[in-house]
Amino acid sequence: MTGDDSERARGMFDSVDREYLRGQKEYQVPQSEYERRKVIRQRLFDGIVDFVEAQQRLSNWNWQKFLDQDFEDENDLIDGMASAIALFYEYHQAKNKDFERTLGRAIEEAHTQGWAKRDMPNHEVRNVELDIDTADRPSPKEVRARITQKISDGVPLTDTDIAEGLRWGDIETKNAIEEHGKRQKEERALDKKREWFEHKWG
Repeated sequence: MTGDDSERARGMFDSVDREYLRGQKEYQVPQSEYERRKVIRQRLFDGIVDFVEAQQRLSNWNWQKFLDQDFEDENDLIDGMASAIALFYEYHQAKNKDFERTLGRAIEEAHTQGWAKRDMPNHEVRNVELDIDTADRPSPKEVRARITQKISDGVPLTDTDIAEGLRWGDIETKNAIEEHGKRQKEERALDKKREWFEHKWG
């Protein structure tokens, strides 16, 4: 989320919960920390279950007021939705549940409860397909080894190498890419000077 939301009103979590989750609050007494974790787990469960009330019973009038609300930063709302879906997906993975089936049910309910209570089109959902293609990410150590070896051998880094290094690499890898980029820029400048001298003086 963007900005400082320390003054944000209570949602699923209160300000103390948020501080703890962010590592900004420590407990000297283990029992106190245990109780905080327990509270957070229960609030997470209750917050998710409350979506049933929101999706099935929120009136069209109240929904339109929500849509028309002037949010300070709508990106925070989209970030929250993305994080919620990510967490739901993690739950399905951890519990070996069918995420595509749950997603299909969600879309079906959007066109039933959403139509009955709000302005969703009254459509029959005939098919929902979810195609997820994943692959193991290289470890920071593997990324560093591959990139530093290429630099050492004088092999140019590809756009993919640079993208992976900046995204998955550690600080050493990122520094190596930055230095490599500077050297390439200097070498290109020298090449241009050589071409100019050769052209001028033959």
